[in-house]
Amino acid sequence: MVVDNPKAINNQDYFDKSNRFYLRLKDNFFKNLSPDSKVSIDSEDKNEEVSIDDDEKWFKHFSTVLPNEEGQEKYRYEVNGRYEYKHANKYDSKNVVGAIAQKIAKDVKENIKDNTLEYIGIKESRKKGKIKPALRIMLGDPTKSINVVDVLNSDICRKYGVDGITLLLPSKSKCETRGIRCRVDENGTRIYEVANGSYYMTLNWYVEGKECKMKISISDNGSVEFIESNGVTWEQLAAHKEVKVGRQYEAKPLYEALSYLKREGSEVIKGFYPSTSVESIQIITGVNKQAALSKL
Repeated sequence: MVVDNPKAINNQDYFDKSNRFYLRLKDNFFKNLSPDSKVSIDSEDKNEEVSIDDDEKWFKHFSTVLPNEEGQEKYRYEVNGRYEYKHANKYDSKNVVGAIAQKIAKDVKENIKDNTLEYIGIKESRKKGKIKPALRIMLGDPTKSINVVDVLNSDICRKYGVDGITLLLPSKSKCETRGIRCRVDENGTRIYEVANGSYYMTLNWYVEGKECKMKISISDNGSVEFIESNGVTWEQLAAHKEVKVGRQYEAKPLYEALSYLKREGSEVIKGFYPSTSVESIQIITGVNKQAALSKL
């Protein structure tokens, strides 16, 4: 069963009178607390935001080096009844607004032509000790596919260093719930990490000029299930090193994630059981055919 779209949020809520995107603010954690203190966090509090209107300020801001968190004291806090910890001097990510953010948002909206956007925002993320811009979007129809690779490969996203995107689950509340995140590491590997929910992914790649297609499902419990393929072999799967999938912080290469299916004497990948329906926001990821063939 696919996730129904409750249509809880009106698209017009995310435009101001000038028909420009504004970027919704999110939770504000705590400040000036003693280590080990227990704090209840109001999920309606808002994060700080940073407004950037020109390229020079954008590139300067996103070259900021953050302090190392190793050895820092941790605080315990409670948010929505759940206890979590964070470092004393952890950098609290801010929402990014301004002319550059609006330009990126417009570009993303134009790239996602087969769906509508209930929400789009840009938020800071931490990567290798630096601040990086990351997209956060909520689809109007979560049953439709989105090619996140095309979004991140747009000229605008590449120019401004946007190399991560988080799909938020449909929600009637103001509190954003992360669904699945795609980020690109320093080696160009695309890493898909599930925080909440289950998702179909359709992948395609090329091995010695042959197109390989595979459909899998990944869930927040860490499971990666094989659905179907066009006869992909284990050797062809092992050659595909550009994608990792799995639960948040536990993503593995496809070959490793599906290795539990491998049987003695089996060359073609097959599942143990027929595919079953799962609650899903469909995700499509792939490579450009001409670009792939040009590398051979």
